[in-house]
Amino acid sequence: MSSSFTHTEVSYPGSGHSSENAHDLLQDRREGDRFKSLHSVRWDHRDYENRQGKIRDISSTGIFLTPLGAVPEGIKHGDAIAVALCINEKEYVFSTKVRWFGKSKIHGELGFGLEFDEKTRKDQNNL
Repeated sequence: MSSSFTHTEVSYPGSGHSSENAHDLLQDRREGDRFKSLHSVRWDHRDYENRQGKIRDISSTGIFLTPLGAVPEGIKHGDAIAVALCINEKEYVFSTKVRWFGKSKIHGELGFGLEFDEKTRKDQNNL
């Protein structure tokens, strides 16, 4: 099931991003099939630690993450985010970068399109 993110808004309040740079942000589309998911995760950013969220879909190159609670401000395109997922009592930590953020028409929620780093892409076959 291949799809691409579409959006109605590309910015979070206070993020410094506006629809003027939406075109640049949307060039970072994931390749590969996307699979629906609803896994609870913990995520960390340099300004936010131990936040809760849900993975809404996953592909070989990234995930769409919906944060729980208030939508954080100040997260920018290219920022690093660590995502921790527990499966069968084992924790997997993904290193990612923000490639897209806004309201997904597919999921109807605000969230982040996160790209896996090279190591995470190689390690994901162990899941």
